[in-house]
Amino acid sequence: PQGKEGVAGKEGPQGKEGPQGPSGGLKGETGARGPEGKEGKEGKEGKEGKEGKEGKEGTGVHAYVHVNEKGELASTGNVNDAGLVIKEEGEGVYCLSGLSFEPQDVVASADADESYLPVVAATIGKSQNSNCPKGTQITVETGEPEPAESEVKKVDEEVYTAQAFYLQIN
Repeated sequence: PQGKEGVAGKEGPQGKEGPQGPSGGLKGETGARGPEGKEGKEGKEGKEGKEGKEGKEGTGVHAYVHVNEKGELASTGNVNDAGLVIKEEGEGVYCLSGLSFEPQDVVASADADESYLPVVAATIGKSQNSNCPKGTQITVETGEPEPAESEVKKVDEEVYTAQAFYLQIN
């Protein structure tokens, strides 16, 4: 007679890793390029957009004034000559008023008829160095770069001489 089966023994240690298996084979060749697809249909042209609102009317006034060396109005453009007042406050200092619009910007340049390039500066309103009256819209101050002593008049410690000039006013 055979006896009863005994109790299972302890599990043994794991065995060593086996050698790597053979490679899966050679890589296959790249397949041939497929045929090019058909060209798509051209899309429909879009609808024209709505027209935008009209912009506000501009407020800029483009005017010019040409004043000769005697402080007299030589020519103007876009300025009501009848209302324009040019008052000379000392030699080379001119106060302009009576414009039908409020100037926002002014650029002064010397008259090209001069034999040298005089200095010309323009200020909106009354400049600090001038004796222009209240209500002056533009002050212009003119002079020579290095005037001869006999031709100089001093106004508030600044040196001015009468010069012809142009103003571009916006």
